[in-house]
Amino acid sequence: MGRITLRRPESRLRIQPLRRLWNLVCDSDGANPAQLIDRGPYLTGTPRWSPDGRWIAFDSRSNDAGREGNADIYLISAEGGQPRRLTSDPAEDVAPSWSRDGKWIYFGSTRGGAMQIWKVPVEGGQATQITKQGGFEGFESMDGKMFYYAKGRLAPGIWQTPVTGGAETLLLDQHKAGYWRFWTVARKGSTLPRRTNRSPGHRILQLRDPQSDDDCHLGQASLAH
Repeated sequence: MGRITLRRPESRLRIQPLRRLWNLVCDSDGANPAQLIDRGPYLTGTPRWSPDGRWIAFDSRSNDAGREGNADIYLISAEGGQPRRLTSDPAEDVAPSWSRDGKWIYFGSTRGGAMQIWKVPVEGGQATQITKQGGFEGFESMDGKMFYYAKGRLAPGIWQTPVTGGAETLLLDQHKAGYWRFWTVARKGSTLPRRTNRSPGHRILQLRDPQSDDDCHLGQASLAH
């Protein structure tokens, strides 16, 4: 079963997005913290490892002259260096994620008016719209055939559509999945959401199989106050 936390091969495990600094936090034992880039006062977040562990995609408000504050998708080497801006549309481009083959970056964008899911080649080029009925953030299935996504921060549900576009269907009626951003895709195409139950300070961990629509209760955790 897949892990929820971001990871990469070898020893580097965690990334911490901040408003001013964007850091590769440390090795798995907490040693050797390393700063990747300083984006100045601009909001930077949603760091995502490439499948081969060599690159990190993220979104950030631009500090380029004439584009100050515009949200775009960037790539940076996991070893640091100069980031490369992957999108340059005047619209909001946010919340990137990788295709399983590492050739595409999915992202949410308002370039068509409403927020929808788009994808762009990692090498750059024309972006392709995936959803037509709303989309904010999501992940490709492990077999690379489907895309699972939330429609927005306040929209309910986790949805699915073929990666080439097509029917957009509700997979899981999860409350505010896009707002809390508390789900991911596990192995075999399953989604792994976490949700708050009726008892304050607790989280329920569930596994949904999109092929059978079966839910499996994995456990419950109490949060420290």
